[in-house]
Amino acid sequence: MLISEKHIARLYQTEFIAFAFLLPIYRKVIPYVIAVMVLTWLLEMDFVNKAKRLAKSRHRQNTLLFAGIYILYLLGLMYTVNYNYGLFDLEVKMSLIIFPVIMATVRDEVLSLAVARQVLWAFIFGVFASMLLCYAIALADYLESGSMMAFYYSRLSILIHPSYLAMFVSLAIAILLYFLYKGLLTTRLRKLLAVLLVFMFEFFVIMLSSKAGILGLAITLAIFTSYVIFEERRIARGLVSGGLLAVSFVFLLMLFPASAERFAQSREVIERADVTSKEIASSTGERIMIWWYTFEITNENFLFGVGTGDVKDHLLDKYYEKEMNNAFRLELNAHNQYLQILIAMGIIGMIVLMLNLVLPTLYSIEQKHFLYFIFLILIGFNFLFESMLETQAGVVFYAFFNAYFFAIKKDPASLETGS
Repeated sequence: MLISEKHIARLYQTEFIAFAFLLPIYRKVIPYVIAVMVLTWLLEMDFVNKAKRLAKSRHRQNTLLFAGIYILYLLGLMYTVNYNYGLFDLEVKMSLIIFPVIMATVRDEVLSLAVARQVLWAFIFGVFASMLLCYAIALADYLESGSMMAFYYSRLSILIHPSYLAMFVSLAIAILLYFLYKGLLTTRLRKLLAVLLVFMFEFFVIMLSSKAGILGLAITLAIFTSYVIFEERRIARGLVSGGLLAVSFVFLLMLFPASAERFAQSREVIERADVTSKEIASSTGERIMIWWYTFEITNENFLFGVGTGDVKDHLLDKYYEKEMNNAFRLELNAHNQYLQILIAMGIIGMIVLMLNLVLPTLYSIEQKHFLYFIFLILIGFNFLFESMLETQAGVVFYAFFNAYFFAIKKDPASLETGS
């Protein structure tokens, strides 16, 4: 062992906290944090004990199964033509195998609930820091341009795509609400600050103006309210808290009509029967056309897909054929993870992806692991609108928190015991 045992747990703890804090702030530094984690895992050596932990625990073995998606993409290289892009795609997706392996073999104290509490708080503070940074950049933009649009959508979130950042914020809101409800915040001041932070995060999601992000926030608030009412059977408290959250949500949408207007535009596009690939009115219209044409690709490669490296080429060929000039110029992906994996890996890939969502969701319900459940719901929902596993921001968020929430086993409410 190249690193002393007394420093191993502290190193992993520091790395997990750093990862959770930096993820919402600056994506370009995340690969370096992951590299340090891998280096720690390798320098720790102790492979015999890692193998023993894995062999003795069915739960650890199940954690390792999350790497199945990556293995599937690795096999997809066998029948791909664009081998170089396939290798690049595997590099982007490497977190899908790194985090399951680390979480499945790391020593127990690293997965303690006390460490988990610090990791989740680090994520909340990271989201808060990201929000402040976005507002600072937007203010500088506004002072230079004089346009209020500096505080909306991609101009507000230039470091991370607004849909991804809104998803991060929704998870932070869920963590805060759950910690508040479970009594993990003991002083009145901390409770007040947490409530204030929840409303600030709500405000931020509305300003980000991502349609998927706003709907994801609504789902988060609805699930929390339903949890309090039906699972905890605190009807009065659930109705009051849920009502306040709903009122604040609607009020903010009414206060900033520019965000709400994006939904009206989307409805108009969906209702139009004459929308064409040559003249697309909005991002929603573009997505609809992309989704429609991806089915033409999947119908021709239904069982195994086109291979890991050929997805992009097939999509670009289709965009060129259908004269989708903007999609071709920007080299857009399918904007739907379910369709994206269906094109690449066929129906087999779709089944593997669905198993990676459905089975953990059932597990989270059985274990009453609320935060893991809401994380999976947010992931499954956002998969409908973004090819999350094709981008670093999406894949590392999913890979880390999915493996981590599953590996710690217990609901974070157990943190109140200090275990």
